[in-house]
Amino acid sequence: MAVSDPGHGDGRRRPALARPGADCERGRGLLLVDHLAAAWTVRPRPARGSSAIAGLSLRENA
Repeated sequence: MAVSDPGHGDGRRRPALARPGADCERGRGLLLVDHLAAAWTVRPRPARGSSAIAGLSLRENA
């Protein structure tokens, strides 16, 4: 799974996990990815922005 954000600037600044307050309306995207994914990374896009690439764990229901 991957999601991209055009962001601002040239994509060299990596997004980071935030700890938003209860009243904040932004800043939870990577926090959700971190909790749901088995592993993830952020890569710069060719023109600008970045993409978060995540691997999800698949398990069979017993």
